[in-house]
Amino acid sequence: MQRSLHLVPRSRIITERATELKEICDWLRVPPVTAADKVVKLSFVPTLIVNGAHDPITPPMWAKRTAAYLDQVYLEFFPGFGHVILSTKNECMTGMMKVFYDNPNQEPDNSCLDDLTIHWTLLD
Repeated sequence: MQRSLHLVPRSRIITERATELKEICDWLRVPPVTAADKVVKLSFVPTLIVNGAHDPITPPMWAKRTAAYLDQVYLEFFPGFGHVILSTKNECMTGMMKVFYDNPNQEPDNSCLDDLTIHWTLLD
């Protein structure tokens, strides 16, 4: 690539500038850019993320990280649920999803989450 830079003067300028900026960043101890920093926010896409609060496969932390990269996101955690929340056909979740599908710009009513509780069964 270095041999062909003389053919395209602008590319040499860009390459030299990038090298110079990297040296400045190194000198200032600027932390390296992570892959997450390179993700473009999809601010124009309304997104509803539903997650079981006890999901060991896709933990709530992953949902929070994903939501951090979306501007118009509704993040809902379902107490007492794990990974199979969608297959339970929970009325609270299906109602929330229906409202979202009907109008993605309207925040879903999540008051039904207050009624969800964990029912423990203790064995003797």
